[in-house]
Amino acid sequence: MTTVNDMTKKGLRIFLPSALLALGLGLAGCASKPVMDETGVDKSISPARAAQEPTLRGQLAQWGGVLISTRNLKDKTQLEILTYPLNDRGQPDRNAQPLGRVLALKDGYVEALDFPTGTLVTAVGAVAAPESGKIGDADYNYPVIQVKELHRWPAPAERQEPRVRFGIGVGIGL
Repeated sequence: MTTVNDMTKKGLRIFLPSALLALGLGLAGCASKPVMDETGVDKSISPARAAQEPTLRGQLAQWGGVLISTRNLKDKTQLEILTYPLNDRGQPDRNAQPLGRVLALKDGYVEALDFPTGTLVTAVGAVAAPESGKIGDADYNYPVIQVKELHRWPAPAERQEPRVRFGIGVGIGL
């Protein structure tokens, strides 16, 4: 004869593994990286090294930071970025010391309204020859990356926090 206690134990044996699997998958989704192809990227190439070492030209690098300006040229878009070290997800760490400014050149047209000043971005691309420019009245030697992939990080107000709820029994949503 089956007792209520036996049915409760059987129900827990089925429910508990399923709940743990769902929790694990949910937590794994929270730690995901942006969808960027990092194959062949040398993460040791800093903007300063790229500007100083001509042998790095053509190698893949990953840089990110705060977008200073977006300028559409004839057949490409030039993004000026104040770079920061990247965290393990590839996101710029604004709490760290800035690494300097870079020019990121992306083939085609990038809508400036989709990439406003102050946006956090990460770019993967080939190191190109540095370009001379000015910041105000000061001369500046910009490291350059020819963008293969560009990721725009959502602003804190745009982030949607996952709405996960766990419970047993009847719930009433208000």
